[in-house]
Amino acid sequence: MVDSRKLVDFIESLGDFVIQPLNNRGYGHMGATITDSILQAGLNYKTVVEPRVRAVLEGFPLATTSTEFLGILTEHGANRILSWRHPEKPRRVHELTTFFVDENVDTEECLGRYLSSAINCEKLLALKGIGPKTLDYLRNFAGIPTIAVDRHINRFVAVARIECSSYRETSSIVYAAADLLAVRASDLDYAIWKYVSEGRLTRVIH
Repeated sequence: MVDSRKLVDFIESLGDFVIQPLNNRGYGHMGATITDSILQAGLNYKTVVEPRVRAVLEGFPLATTSTEFLGILTEHGANRILSWRHPEKPRRVHELTTFFVDENVDTEECLGRYLSSAINCEKLLALKGIGPKTLDYLRNFAGIPTIAVDRHINRFVAVARIECSSYRETSSIVYAAADLLAVRASDLDYAIWKYVSEGRLTRVIH
């Protein structure tokens, strides 16, 4: 609780930090949801991830379900759809889509129900390349307010002079800060991501 209070104090010291209530972050399109969730790790969102998600939405508007998206992946190939040369990210997209089809997770609404089960979350985490961050990222798309700890949140927390030793510790601190601020966890998550990704934290450091 001390660290969460410290994070809140840091946030409130930033004159240009704004937390806005967001609508459900889901796309209503499982092809886009899966693409975004797999590509986001370790990549620039605006220049690398977002254009590819938009290409899936615009190029395959009917791929709203996991089943439909799997058919498109099978027909066209994940590498071609994602405009991606290295095989690993496309493999993960195909594997996650197949997993969802096998588990009868066909829509974001189904995904929300699926991720409400701890057993199902463990099954998802057993997939190669799916870690706690991707799981939390999927929760956000499914309408479950969540903190998906990424490099932006880690940096923000570090600048607030809070030491964390694990993903879950950082997540718990930011969750508690959201409670203290009386905002949804996913809204604080996005506000921090936006603040750091737009370079405003750099001005604080200097």
